[in-house]
Amino acid sequence: MKEDLIAEDIIRRVMVRIARKRVQRARALATLHIALIAGALSAFVPAIRYLAERASASGFGEYVSLMFSDGGSLSSTWKVLALSIAESAPVASSAAVIALALVIAYSVRGAARDWSSLRLSSGAASA
Repeated sequence: MKEDLIAEDIIRRVMVRIARKRVQRARALATLHIALIAGALSAFVPAIRYLAERASASGFGEYVSLMFSDGGSLSSTWKVLALSIAESAPVASSAAVIALALVIAYSVRGAARDWSSLRLSSGAASA
């Protein structure tokens, strides 16, 4: 009888400790994800500006507008125009903007997941 009470007490203590560790881990991960979001957002605006500057300097916008402005000559020179657009595209800055957008999306997803697990853990702890 006494052994059963001791075993139940040990199990309860272990479960409480596991729940506390889960909350600590969720808090740490939520903090990490929020820091990643802040860092990526602060880098996103300059990356967009740099992308716009590179697109302007390379003439990318002019090639794209040419594609829409003169449909008649497009049918005869579409290969040259397509290659010109591909060569003038600001690939590195576009990749940086896409990478930052993916970091933001991943971090928002992770922060939401961690936040919900914190809410669930705190609700279970108070019940």
